[in-house]
Amino acid sequence: MEMDYPQLYRQVAFLPKRDANIALREFSINHKWRENAFIVDFGSGDGSTTATVLEKHLPVCYNKIIGCDISAKMVEYANENYGTNKIEFIEWDITQEIPQHLRGAFDHAFSSYTLQRIKQQKHAFSNIYDSLKEGGSCLLLILGRYLVYDIFRSLSRTKKWAEDLKDVDIFISPYHDSQIWSRLSIHSVFSIRDGTDSWQIISS
Repeated sequence: MEMDYPQLYRQVAFLPKRDANIALREFSINHKWRENAFIVDFGSGDGSTTATVLEKHLPVCYNKIIGCDISAKMVEYANENYGTNKIEFIEWDITQEIPQHLRGAFDHAFSSYTLQRIKQQKHAFSNIYDSLKEGGSCLLLILGRYLVYDIFRSLSRTKKWAEDLKDVDIFISPYHDSQIWSRLSIHSVFSIRDGTDSWQIISS
């Protein structure tokens, strides 16, 4: 699912930025960023979170950040407004085959409120894993249970909104109905690629 209005997104993304800042601050306190690191931001959108939040938590010696997004308009806007010699944005759908040059290329992966919009969860997580170097880590912010989703579903059953919300489940997080996350609205996952084709979850 694409969002093609970067200027509008920039105006309304203050809450995701706040949460990303909190999670990154905690990550930086408890886990060490690698020197000369390559970092990838999955679902970088308009680029503002990548450049004004993520980068601020990195050591000055980081090598490069690559922001990936499915929307060509978002990528164009991000490069025009936030691209530098150390921050670059590329168009890529995380549910598609991972480009060869991104395999095992990154020391750290980051994603803020993107994964809950993706239905092909297994493929997305496999690509995140495959993008990391051995021992690389990732920080993922995922929207789990959210009251607004229940409101959308209720409205979709009314005569007034049925047509407009006929595809409501497309917009609902796959974790919304999970019993595991039944009491969580926001979930942060910290994990490390341990070289055994599996994730080592070190905090959540």
